[in-house]
Amino acid sequence: MTPTRDHEIPIELFRERPALAAELMTEVLSVPFPEFDAVSTASDTLTQHTVAEFFADLVITFRSAGRPVMSVVIEVQQDPKDGKRWSWPVYLAAVRKRERCPTALLVVCPDSAVAAWAARPIDCGPGWGVTPLAVAPDMIPPVTDPARAARTPELAVLSALGHADGPDREQIFHAMLKGIDTLEPEQAKLYFDYVMGKISRAARQELEALVLTKPYEYKSDFARRFIAEGRAEGRVEGRAEGRVEGKAEGLLVVLEERGFEVTEAVRRRIGECTDPEQLTRWTRRAVTAASVEEVFAER
Repeated sequence: MTPTRDHEIPIELFRERPALAAELMTEVLSVPFPEFDAVSTASDTLTQHTVAEFFADLVITFRSAGRPVMSVVIEVQQDPKDGKRWSWPVYLAAVRKRERCPTALLVVCPDSAVAAWAARPIDCGPGWGVTPLAVAPDMIPPVTDPARAARTPELAVLSALGHADGPDREQIFHAMLKGIDTLEPEQAKLYFDYVMGKISRAARQELEALVLTKPYEYKSDFARRFIAEGRAEGRVEGRAEGRVEGKAEGLLVVLEERGFEVTEAVRRRIGECTDPEQLTRWTRRAVTAASVEEVFAER
């Protein structure tokens, strides 16, 4: 089976920042973790007696003074598949035998419902069993501090995925952009495109607007490339009228996604507005407003 983007990019987050496993285990799951000063990764084929092969997505080993102190088997699981629960204990046993240190299984899921399934204890027979650790983006506390996001951009990406429709999403998106702005351009674009492909349409509109309306804040090659590609793909019109039309359409999308009744009068008011900055202000209000009237209220 060919690995999918939804499967591979979460693995890439851990491959680029292996310490992310320790952060999720301690900060989200409250699991004690030993002190370490080095970490390594491996995508392993775990072979048992040459009769069957088991493929773990990623194995991360943490070391202190050169000695393994904890290994974490990373598995990305998009939906419940009971067959995996027969394989997971094999992964743990093989890595534990090889590294000769405590070993944990961390299952990365798309949401807390799949995580609840993955975290169920596995009864391996009398006297022993395995309890997977499972985490999902919506279980991660929102990362709203740009300085922290710059230190842990992968955590900021997961935070954005989990809280894209929450009340603090502008702060979360702002922090994430600051975080991925510290990465190499190709890596930043990979993460940005992944987030854009996973969040709701209203959230996509706001995230894109944040990059396009505040380009002075994101000065990396990633931001410049995104804006250039946006122009090439028609996201940003070179003419003022095209820019206004795009913002007006974006505002209508946000209103519809929020469940507001978009009357003909509302459409006419938006369509007659020729000020792109006013449309931007209305769009930002629409994300949290309690009514359509609040969106257009004079302030």
